[in-house]
Amino acid sequence: LPEEKHRRLTISTSLCSFSHDGISYTVIDTPGDANFAGEPVGALMAADHAVLVLSAQDGVKTGTEKAYNLARECGITVTAVANKMDAERADFDAIAEQLEESTGVRVAKLHMPLGSGDDYTGYIDLVAQRTYRFPADGGDAEISDVPDELREDFEAAHLAMVEAVAEVDDAVLERYLEEGDLSEDDVLV
Repeated sequence: LPEEKHRRLTISTSLCSFSHDGISYTVIDTPGDANFAGEPVGALMAADHAVLVLSAQDGVKTGTEKAYNLARECGITVTAVANKMDAERADFDAIAEQLEESTGVRVAKLHMPLGSGDDYTGYIDLVAQRTYRFPADGGDAEISDVPDELREDFEAAHLAMVEAVAEVDDAVLERYLEEGDLSEDDVLV
C-alpha cells in the first residue's frame, strides 16, 4: 500500500504464496508496530511457524517480546532474522543478546555476518559452512568455502551455535557429547 511504502513498514496483513522444491508456502506478513498489534493475533492462529524480523540497526523493540510470547502461546516455533545489516550502527551480536534478554530464550545464531554498516559484505552460514559475499554492484551472492583468515572466528561461532542447539533436546545433546559436533539435520530440526 502507498501508506506502507511511505512509512516503510507493514500496517495491514497480507499474503504471498509460492512453491519451492515441490513444497507450497504461504507467507503471512503482519505489522510489527505496536499500533497495529491486533493484526498478528489472527495470522498466528493460521500459521505453522513465525519469523520475527528485527532491525540490526534499531534492535529489539517494544512489541518483539509480545509477538514472541503470542507465537509461543499459540504453540508456534519462532525464528528471528536480523535485517539492515548494511545500515549504520548495525550490531548483530547486540540484537541476539537483546533478544535473549527480552524473551528469556537462548539464541542459536545460524549465521556469522561479515562486517556491518558500510563494511557489510555478506555472511558465513554456520550450518552449511559456506561463505556468501554480495558483489558491490548487486547480483547473486558469491559462494565459497570459509576463508582461512576467518576460520578461527568461524569455529568459535560454529561451536556456540552447536552448543545452543544441543541444550534444547537431551537426545541431541547426547549425540553432540558422543560425536563432538552435530549434523545439519540436528541443527535445522
